[in-house]
Amino acid sequence: MSSVWALGLLFFVKSIEIVQSRCSKSQYESGPGYWLKCSNGTIADVSNEEGLSAITMLNSNMKYISANSFIKHRGTLIVLNLQNCEISDVHPLTFSIFPKLKKLSLSHNKLQHLSNSWFADIPNLEQLDFTYNQIETIQTDFFKRIPSLRLLSLDGNHLNCLNPKELEPLGSLAKIRILENPLSLLCRQKLTLWLKDHGINYWNEGPIGMESWLDSLLWRCAIQSDLIANSEEKMRQCVVLGMFNQFREAVVNLQDYQDIKNTCVRERKAFINSLIDSKLPGEILTNAGVIERMIGVVGSVLINN
Repeated sequence: MSSVWALGLLFFVKSIEIVQSRCSKSQYESGPGYWLKCSNGTIADVSNEEGLSAITMLNSNMKYISANSFIKHRGTLIVLNLQNCEISDVHPLTFSIFPKLKKLSLSHNKLQHLSNSWFADIPNLEQLDFTYNQIETIQTDFFKRIPSLRLLSLDGNHLNCLNPKELEPLGSLAKIRILENPLSLLCRQKLTLWLKDHGINYWNEGPIGMESWLDSLLWRCAIQSDLIANSEEKMRQCVVLGMFNQFREAVVNLQDYQDIKNTCVRERKAFINSLIDSKLPGEILTNAGVIERMIGVVGSVLINN
């Protein structure tokens, strides 16, 4: 029995060792002061230090940031990075009066809402990173108190829309990252056009790809009519038709198109008729509707084969 207890105690001790806080302190390379880096750390690790210009905390079970969490360093702090710390809520006064703070990252946490009470006085904040949270809403006037912001990262959240009017106070904004959000087509059209008109980069690093193509299509659809510009359904249909027309134009310009168009004529007609016959009673079938069904059928065939 004693050996069983001994093994159990050893396992418990080893488990504690695995999750124990590991912190290192080094000179902050971009200025005076020190950089504290902690894995599985706590607020106590931060409170016990002096003269910190940068703090990085990774993989901590923090959950909530209180008003006094970093108050000791608010006069010296330039960089604050709290990544993968299970944070789901922030006290309204947590980031009040941080005159030197330039970079704030709360990426890979569990935030669902951004409150405009968080930033009472951070006049020099230049980079703000909320990537890979669960953000669904951003309160009106959230960006009003951070006029120096140059980089805003919101990739990987649950935003259906970001009103460009909310970004107007950010006169210094140069880049925004907002991929992997379920933006509506109407919202995306208005947002990306506003960003383009204001010279704000919203691409990921590297060559411009599908995003550029889709946004150009959205912009063209919006100027066709007010009906399209104000209807998510009409916008979606316009995008589908635009996709099809571009694809058709590419096929027509193939060198062997003349040979292709005379093959499988009967089968192509039968396929189109089957799509038309599949419409529901009372349903008005548009060109866009037929094309959507065609894409769906072709996609399912490709997936299942």
